[in-house]
Amino acid sequence: MVLKKKYSDDSSFHLVQCQTSSTIITVNLRQVALASFISTLLVALATLIITLQVSIATSVSAVQVNLTTSVSTLLVALATWLLVTSSTLEAIKCEELGPLESSLPTTIFAIYMLQRPGSLKDPEIAGLFDKEDPEKIFEDLREIGHGSFGAVYYARCLISKEIVAIKKMSYLGKQSTEKWQDILKEIRFLHQLNHPNTIEYKGCFLRDHTAWLVMEYCLGSASDIIEVHKRPLKEEEIAAICEGVLHGLHYLHALGRIHRDVKAGNILLTENGTVKLGE
Repeated sequence: MVLKKKYSDDSSFHLVQCQTSSTIITVNLRQVALASFISTLLVALATLIITLQVSIATSVSAVQVNLTTSVSTLLVALATWLLVTSSTLEAIKCEELGPLESSLPTTIFAIYMLQRPGSLKDPEIAGLFDKEDPEKIFEDLREIGHGSFGAVYYARCLISKEIVAIKKMSYLGKQSTEKWQDILKEIRFLHQLNHPNTIEYKGCFLRDHTAWLVMEYCLGSASDIIEVHKRPLKEEEIAAICEGVLHGLHYLHALGRIHRDVKAGNILLTENGTVKLGE
């Protein structure tokens, strides 16, 4: 069981130290990546030797064939050992560190990704996220919306007892780098907002390659009201909603932002009737 982890940020080495109950293992991520790369080359070389062996088998002695077979078998065995070693190291888990940093990468590409712009190694980026485990802070999660970005959940904060909305955005799978950059862009934008007619941002957590964006909870949208009550809105209701929307848009425009998707489904209302511009 991994008890703690420590990262160093030296220019020539990127070390991960994991302490288990009985020993401390220090791993150089560059060496792990190099091991995987070498093992791939060895497999390719062994395949080439076997191919050549087949093509010249009719013109060489049995001793030469046996020697070639032995060499190719040895190369395959060595490559397998290197891959198993790399996989074992990768299985040494440390606590959640963000995209591509929660386990030991075994490719040169992954080493590059660790150092890419937007990495949690950057203090400015790390400062955007709360360090606590969100599953220990929020309870009673119930999905209340879903879209291409992920899902939105109703939740209760165990500390403040406040009802909040949590938007979960995964950054795994295809285009993980783009997904991660989209998450950073949204968090930075939400950090800027401070207006009665925009959604209040409360913080963001990371767990299992998923960002938990925590925001104030709204009862529903203008379109929900129409659908539930099965009646058109009254004139004074429309006026109140439009006033809130216009104040919110004016604030966004002052920040140099445009909404681009103003519709009934994105006009949210809180329990006390305050209009909030959503996305």
